[in-house]
Amino acid sequence: MKHRTAPFLLLVTISFASGLPSTTALEKAPSFTLTDTEGRPVALSAYSGRYLLIDFFATWCSPCTLQIERLKSLQSQVGSNLSIISIGIDPLSDTNQDLIEYKKKHGINWTVALDTDYVGVKYRVTAIPTLTLIDPQGNLVRTWVGLTEESAITLELPFRKASQTPGGGALRQQRPGYVTPTTAAVVVFAVTALTLSIVLLRRRGGSHEGQK
Repeated sequence: MKHRTAPFLLLVTISFASGLPSTTALEKAPSFTLTDTEGRPVALSAYSGRYLLIDFFATWCSPCTLQIERLKSLQSQVGSNLSIISIGIDPLSDTNQDLIEYKKKHGINWTVALDTDYVGVKYRVTAIPTLTLIDPQGNLVRTWVGLTEESAITLELPFRKASQTPGGGALRQQRPGYVTPTTAAVVVFAVTALTLSIVLLRRRGGSHEGQK
């Protein structure tokens, strides 16, 4: 039993690490065009000159709902200085009507749209909730994976006092907290763990034969 736990532990480790997309400092945010729940076009270019926070979520994701509440708290702190878009990343399970009902149920007053332009893929989202902050020049500032405190986000905004704002503009990622891996990520991790299990079993079998 002790040996069999190794692939499982590796699977957990990989699933957490996968939430840290590889991006460079001042990388330009990928463009996208969506249609929100009201039928209006939503394009990244429309937010030029403003800070934008993208919230990747799904209606069935419990941590995502908790994140929504924290975003409402964040909004009350920074007001109109920060724009927010919540993008439903699972169009196979969620429909536009699902998002409309979710938005109403949770009192969301910012833009909500279904991902019909592979935004999650473009932004390398492997777990939800995921938050991505974009600066007024269209650069990626930081990505958070997992349930994130609003205080962590405000520290990245210029609306804070100088003493509270971390120096440098390089992209940094927070270690994952409470996350729900996306379907594609789960499949990749499962295959990886299975492959490693087979390799370990073969090596163990070979070592036993050598001892005979």
